[in-house]
Amino acid sequence: MKPVTRTNLRQMCLVVILVLVCLFFRRVFYFFDLVAIEVRYFWWLFLILAVGLWLLTMIGRLGK
Repeated sequence: MKPVTRTNLRQMCLVVILVLVCLFFRRVFYFFDLVAIEVRYFWWLFLILAVGLWLLTMIGRLGK
């Protein structure tokens, strides 16, 4: 089995396991629902953090 196929299979299994856990345990589903709501309101904060990390890596590369 190729490494790419193995990686895709692991990702697919992880998604299936996550869906099954959400179906069997309602609290997990509610937790992910709450996380989705928070991400909806704070997407700009994640964007600012991502840009800041990218700038830090670029400054580190330019300094060398």
